[in-house]
Amino acid sequence: ASPTFSRHDKVMHHIEGRSHDAGMTLWRGGSSGCSNKFRDWCNEAGLKHCSAHGLRKAAATTLAENGASAHQLMAWFGWKSLKEAERYTRAVDQKKLAASVVNLLGRAKDGT
Repeated sequence: ASPTFSRHDKVMHHIEGRSHDAGMTLWRGGSSGCSNKFRDWCNEAGLKHCSAHGLRKAAATTLAENGASAHQLMAWFGWKSLKEAERYTRAVDQKKLAASVVNLLGRAKDGT
């Protein structure tokens, strides 16, 4: 199941007031202690299915779907490996290419 942001406000309510540095450490996949704290916040908010990893994955997917390059993802998330960022951009590229094939099949059927 893909993570969603449907309860974003509820999570943010529990995160508000936390230090910005802790938030960036969490966002960039920092220490396991920070991820554990996020887990606590999600549990407090009644979002036991959410995790720091799921939030980062959803954000990376959304950014890639909206045109972020692999290098932009690397800069934002603090990833050192291009391979990690390309995991998201490749998935988006594959979806776009597959959709374009469907359009080609439709044109072939119509004879255009």
